[in-house]
Amino acid sequence: MLIRNFMIGLSILALLSGCSSLFNLMSDIKKTDSLYQEFTISTPNSIEEKRYLVLQLAALEKNGILTGHSIISDSTARFPSFFNLTQYVVIFEDHNLDFIYQSNEPTFLFMKSIGSDDRFIVGEQYLIPEGISEFDGLLVTPFLEFDVKPERIGRIVEWGDPVFSDQAKEMGMWQPLSFVENDYVGLFFLEPYQEDKIPVLYIHGMGGSGRDFEQMISALDKEKYQAWVINYPSALSHTLLAHSIAGIMRQLHQNHDYPPIHIVAHSMGGVIVKRYLNICSSSNRCDLVNSFTSIASPFNGVSTAAAGVKYSPVVMPSWRDLSPSGKAIQNLFPSPAQQSIPPHPLVFAYQKSPSTRGESSDGTILLSSQLRLEAVNQAHSLFGVNENHIGVLSSSDVQGKIRTFWESVEVSH
Repeated sequence: MLIRNFMIGLSILALLSGCSSLFNLMSDIKKTDSLYQEFTISTPNSIEEKRYLVLQLAALEKNGILTGHSIISDSTARFPSFFNLTQYVVIFEDHNLDFIYQSNEPTFLFMKSIGSDDRFIVGEQYLIPEGISEFDGLLVTPFLEFDVKPERIGRIVEWGDPVFSDQAKEMGMWQPLSFVENDYVGLFFLEPYQEDKIPVLYIHGMGGSGRDFEQMISALDKEKYQAWVINYPSALSHTLLAHSIAGIMRQLHQNHDYPPIHIVAHSMGGVIVKRYLNICSSSNRCDLVNSFTSIASPFNGVSTAAAGVKYSPVVMPSWRDLSPSGKAIQNLFPSPAQQSIPPHPLVFAYQKSPSTRGESSDGTILLSSQLRLEAVNQAHSLFGVNENHIGVLSSSDVQGKIRTFWESVEVSH
């Protein structure tokens, strides 16, 4: 959705420095920071592609496991989020690529206090010759996520539901933990689940809600498709949000065993979905995604987010993840050899406001960010439309192009 106006001008940032919204955000960020922080893992240079699995432990025993991650070695550092409760980090080379730990696989053990504050480097000095037999046979999949109540996954709602209210959207920006506590987060159905219809999952951008897609969903072929919408607090870390979406989709598939879905994401939602697809690609689970359509998404970040990081007295985690020079944006596109990404039609918008000067944009997101080279190279098709950042969601041309692309993908499957 819109990158908030106060990010456009540093003078407005200064005016907001004393407002209650920033104090609320500061409180929620402190609570979130008590749960996790970001670390770096560097894996060794290797001619062959290797996969490393990562465990975070409060103690060297199975009931001490906090979370897990998977990363592919290409000597490039990855940036998963680590719980602050972590005392030990176990990294092992998944020799047979089965996501299961065998104690004879090369295993590296770190005490959190041994490494620097934010970096672990896989090396022989941390190798355990016989592994850790306690974890032998353990299945390791990523599961860092915030808690979503089961009844909020697949709950049937109408557009007038409080989860889509302006109050909920504001809370998602400035009081993200309150957003979660008030049960505004979840994946919602607009009609009862029907196994003979193809699901379409819609994911909003910053400061938005699932209702942003109301017009687009109203034009959906209801005989063939069923619409699902995700609501999330847009202030939080993209890592946390992407893993949470992965967790929601796992739970939903257990409940309904749904067929492969189409995903449509607007603005920052497209960046979060790209992070989610990186997760499912690393664990070979993207076969449940038919296609991913991004609409006016800032794949190369947002410069005003960098200004917010630099000048705001309270920094929203999602600003850091949108900063063009930040780790999250820089590592958004792993090498193609490490990915199996679903077909991706990339929709970009280019209608500038008459009062807007400078580089081409849709009035909110620069065209150069929407058309980041790696995103263009990965996309299966490109479609540009003379609409602004919000108007693009109501474009009949965009809706027609998406429907045509879906039909081609469905035929190929």
